[in-house]
Amino acid sequence: MLAAMSTVRSVEPLAGLACAMVLLAGCAGSSAVAPTPTATASANLEACKEFASVTVGMADALNADDINAAWGDVRAEMDAAALKASGDVKDRLDDLVDEWPRGADLWVYQDFDAINTMLKDVGRACEADKADVEVYTFTTK
Repeated sequence: MLAAMSTVRSVEPLAGLACAMVLLAGCAGSSAVAPTPTATASANLEACKEFASVTVGMADALNADDINAAWGDVRAEMDAAALKASGDVKDRLDDLVDEWPRGADLWVYQDFDAINTMLKDVGRACEADKADVEVYTFTTK
């Protein structure tokens, strides 16, 4: 044990000098160019595109012969998009699917405020996630 200690001590000044050389070498300027940051694609891009695509056909579902079946199909497509999403986009799509109104009720009462709010909420979550999509909502006369 003592022999090892004395050997270590005898090279200690050299080791310190070697460390100083390495540190100084690390301070030298580098000719490498720092990479330019690139925009990252949204993890929810596919889910947001599917969601936006479904919003285009919502009015057609309310004009179908079997409103509830067609409207249920739209809900199923929204749910499929939610299963591919993550974070706020997933949370808002899940809320939309959970609160999905009956098609016949929308057709009869023409009260689109709640569903429009939820559609816009999902659209804003997509936008915040850098997945800009065009979302269609209902208009009332």
